[in-house]
Amino acid sequence: MKKLMLLLLVLQNTLLLAQTTAPGLSQNFESNNRTQQGSAYCWAFPGTSFTTSGPIAGSVSGLTGPLSGTTTNGVQTPWALVTGPAQFTFKFRLQARTWERNMRVILQEYKEGLSQSQMPSTVLLSEDYAAGTAPTTTQTRTVSINARGIYRVYLAFYGNGGTARALIDDVVLSGGVAYYGDPANNCLPVTPTPPPTFLDTRLANSDYSLLFEDMWPTLGDFDFNDLVVDYNWLITSNTSDNRVTKAVYTFKLRAMGAGNNNGFGFQLDGIPGSAIASVKGNRITGSLHKFNPNGTEVGPTAATVLVFDQGKALMKNGTSSYVNTEVNAPIIAPVTIKIEVEFSPSASVTLTQLQQAFNPFLVINQNRGKEVHLAGRQPTALATAALFGTGDDNSVGGASRYYRSKENFPWALNIPSSVPYPTERTRLPQAFLQFANWVNTAGAQSADWYENKPNYRVTRLLLQP
Repeated sequence: MKKLMLLLLVLQNTLLLAQTTAPGLSQNFESNNRTQQGSAYCWAFPGTSFTTSGPIAGSVSGLTGPLSGTTTNGVQTPWALVTGPAQFTFKFRLQARTWERNMRVILQEYKEGLSQSQMPSTVLLSEDYAAGTAPTTTQTRTVSINARGIYRVYLAFYGNGGTARALIDDVVLSGGVAYYGDPANNCLPVTPTPPPTFLDTRLANSDYSLLFEDMWPTLGDFDFNDLVVDYNWLITSNTSDNRVTKAVYTFKLRAMGAGNNNGFGFQLDGIPGSAIASVKGNRITGSLHKFNPNGTEVGPTAATVLVFDQGKALMKNGTSSYVNTEVNAPIIAPVTIKIEVEFSPSASVTLTQLQQAFNPFLVINQNRGKEVHLAGRQPTALATAALFGTGDDNSVGGASRYYRSKENFPWALNIPSSVPYPTERTRLPQAFLQFANWVNTAGAQSADWYENKPNYRVTRLLLQP
C-alpha cells in the first residue's frame, strides 16, 4: 500500500509573542536556495529539493523525492515559541493518483535532553486517499495548534511504490508564535533565561453553585431553583508576567424549575472582547444571539460569552416544565458544558483581573434585554435600561444597587460550594433558616447561611440530585 503522510511536528516550552507570522516561520521557496534556508534560517527539507518546474505558486516550489518507500520527504519548520492560538497552513499537489495515500499531521513536544524520536507526539489530522482519489490539483490545509511552548512543524510525505512526488508551497506557521531557532547552535531552540513556565489555577477544589430567580424585576416565588448551575474554572497564566493565555470554564446544569426557556452566560467585566482570540464549547440552538468571529457576543464592549441559549433544549422532563425541582419526580442527569476561552497573545489580562471579572447572568425566556445578574454586578450593554427600578427592583443610586430589591433581596446567588436548592415553590428562607438574617444585616451576620449546620437547613425542603 502506498502511503503519503503529512506530519506536523510541533514542540513545547513557552513565551509571549505577536499574533502574526513571525520572521523565519514562512517558506515560499522563492529563494531557490535550499542550503541557505537551512543554515541561516533553520528550515529542513528531508528528501525535498527546490524546483522551478510546474510550481504551485510563484516561480519555485518544494518537490519531494519519489514516494516509493518509508523514506521521509517533506519540510520541517524551525523551532518556534507558541504562546497563543496558532495555525499551520500549507499547499500541496500530488503528481499522480495511481496509489493509495495517507496524510498525517503530528504535534511533537520539545523536551530538552531527548532525541527527536523520543519527544512525545500526537496526531492532529489524518486524511486517507484510496487508489485513484489522491488530489492532483493544488490543495490548501490549515491545522489549528492550541498548545503552549516550544514547537516545530514537520510536514512529511510517505509512500511505498511508484515514482510519484509531491509539490509543496506557502508553508506558514502563524498566530501566537515567534521564531525560536538558533543557527549558531545547530538550530536547536533558544533557551529562555529563566525558562518561562505556566501556572494552572482552579477556582476551588470543589464547585461553586449559582442559583437564579427568573421573574425579575419582580421577586416571583423566591425558590431560587429556576436555574441551578455549578461551576469551576482552570486558568492558565504565564508565571513570568502573570498574563493569562487560556481559561476553561466548566458548568454543570443541575436544575430548571421554570416554565421559561432561559439562557445563561457570563461577562468578563473590564476585559474587552478584543482580548479574546477564541471561544469554544458553547451550546447554541437558536438565533437570538449574534456572535463575533472570535465567539464573543456582538454588542457588549466587555467580552461576553454565552454558555447556552436555551436551557429547555439541554434538559427535558417529559411534558413537565420543571426539571429536578419536584419531590418524587424523575431525576434527570445534569448536563456538563466546558467553555474554552483562548486569549490573544497581545492582550494584557492578568490572573487576578480575570478571576475578579467573572459576571454570570441569566437571559430570561429568550428576551435578550432581560438579564439577571448577581447583586451589585452590572448588566451587559444589551440589557434594557428601562426595566431597572421597576417592579420589586431597586437598582438606583449606582452600580452597587444593581439587582437588589428594596428589602435588599437578590435575584441570583453565588455560593462557594455545591449546595442543595429548595424544592419547587419553597421560598429559600424556609429551607435555609439563616438566609434572612444574612440579607437583613447586609452580610455582616450569618455569612455561612448555606452550610449544613444545626438549625441552618430544613432538609426535607431541599434537593441535591
